[in-house]
Amino acid sequence: MDDMTKRIFLSVGLPGVPLFLLFVLMKYIYSDSMVEFFGSERVFLITIFLVLVLFFVFIFSLLRKKRNDGIAKKINSVTYKNNSTHNGDNRF
Repeated sequence: MDDMTKRIFLSVGLPGVPLFLLFVLMKYIYSDSMVEFFGSERVFLITIFLVLVLFFVFIFSLLRKKRNDGIAKKINSVTYKNNSTHNGDNRF
């Protein structure tokens, strides 16, 4: 793979792989010879299958991202002049 393709995969993460494969295979899946070989009903089922795979990959990547975000939080601790302390962030 070239450098640009690697940078694209690093920026989009896990959903980028099936989307890239779908982009590459799009002209082959919907060509006249494939529709003639499989039939329009099976091509429709293949399309539904690809959409479901993309949906589950997106859900998995979102759940994985949320789980990792909770681990990386930094807890700030502030001590004031009268020895009172505040732990956490100041976003209200």
